[in-house]
Amino acid sequence: MTAAGHLEPVAAGPGIIREYIRLGGDGTQADGSPMDGAEIDRRAGAGDTAPAAAEELAGRALGEVIGSMCNMLDPSCVILSGSVAQCGPHWSDAMKGAFLGQAMPPVRQTPIVDGALGGDAPLIGAAENFLACAYAEL
Repeated sequence: MTAAGHLEPVAAGPGIIREYIRLGGDGTQADGSPMDGAEIDRRAGAGDTAPAAAEELAGRALGEVIGSMCNMLDPSCVILSGSVAQCGPHWSDAMKGAFLGQAMPPVRQTPIVDGALGGDAPLIGAAENFLACAYAEL
């Protein structure tokens, strides 16, 4: 795996921001507001190397984990959602390449698709989980 430890600190938005800053990027935007993932993605798309490297690290880490999970579970598809899944080619190419490097031949053709819920997926999932637990107690 590209990085040791848990996936979320590497592959989630705050982890991408931390990596960008570790690589020498500024923690604030031009207007003085804190750096965010959308600005890092914009800078990566404009050719800046630090944000591109931060996105590539996150993409590789996620791709390796998805490949390993597909090896174990053999899903019919993998659905990615959330704001990081909307990153540009530095992230997505690294994720797909790492997936192909980790996945065994029987699962390399597993489709990895964008979820329909976009950045709202975590909130909707949390609400679904809450409602399922609330109804289970009735």
